Amino acid sequence: MLTERREAVLKAIVGDYIANVAPVGSHVIAQRQDLAVSPATIRMEMAALEEEGYIVRPHSSSGGVPSDKGYRHYVERLAEKRDLAPREKGIIRQQFARAYLDQEEWAHMAGAVLPKITGNMAVITVPKATQVRLRRLDLIPVQDLLILLILVLQETKIIRHLFPLDEAIPQQQLNVIANRLSDVFEGATSADIDMPELDLTPLEQDLMRLARDLMMAEELRNYEEPIFDGLHELFGQPEFSSAELLRDFMEVLEQRGYLRGVVEHVYSGPGVQVAIGGELPADSMRHFSLVIAEYGIAGQVTGVVGVLGPKRMNYGRNMSAVNYLAQLMSQLTEDLYL
Repeated sequence: MLTERREAVLKAIVGDYIANVAPVGSHVIAQRQDLAVSPATIRMEMAALEEEGYIVRPHSSSGGVPSDKGYRHYVERLAEKRDLAPREKGIIRQQFARAYLDQEEWAHMAGAVLPKITGNMAVITVPKATQVRLRRLDLIPVQDLLILLILVLQETKIIRHLFPLDEAIPQQQLNVIANRLSDVFEGATSADIDMPELDLTPLEQDLMRLARDLMMAEELRNYEEPIFDGLHELFGQPEFSSAELLRDFMEVLEQRGYLRGVVEHVYSGPGVQVAIGGELPADSMRHFSLVIAEYGIAGQVTGVVGVLGPKRMNYGRNMSAVNYLAQLMSQLTEDLYL
């Protein structure tokens, strides 16, 4: 545990570095902070913070820069939550009111709002049901011995998968099979698909085994693939003056499934979660932090909303903004589903 004075010095270093993007020296802290101690005492406390791993010095004679450990302590104990102003909340509520029943539009609204509030990139997923139900299925010929199985779920989700045939089947017969299976299994969960009790042909059994496996795989994913917005806000940050950092960041974002993996890795709930630097998977993300929260109805339908930006972010405001959006989107989800 840090002493009260050491925490005050660490808070001053983090706050000044967030604001000015430059190593923070003892003389700066003495001038800008009301700590009522001498620069010599501040230097002693900074030396202790460096030894304990809360700050680092780019050069022996330079000021201090927060380490991941320092940011972590700041987030958990020192960051001041800065609630959004009533005017900001009112504007956000008005925007969401225009997309009251459109879940995908909620995500796009959050993607437009968060970058403007935080100066960072928004990361959002549309709500996802924890248990899916089949609405209907369709069978479309692709080649003589290959068809496309299309599962339409009640949660407005569509899953497509190629299925090989032993012999060609005309479209008319495929329609008959699809309509029969749709009638029998409409509203079924993966657990409800139990072929031995039904009079199905071998082909129909194979199709429903595949449908069941696809539905189970869908249920195993906690969240949909995230949508991200606000790159222009993020790239305005001083960190992106480095072409190498920009290139590495874009390469990571372009990896399919990476953001969803990050979200599932980070979010352990409940409430707002923060992953800092090395806590994010991929070495190229060590300069970034993710602030994220889950929204929706626990155990029924959930999504996430958050911001991704440099470690040198305004954690207090970002956590408050993400928390407010999560609460608002949870209320919208409850209004829609309950």
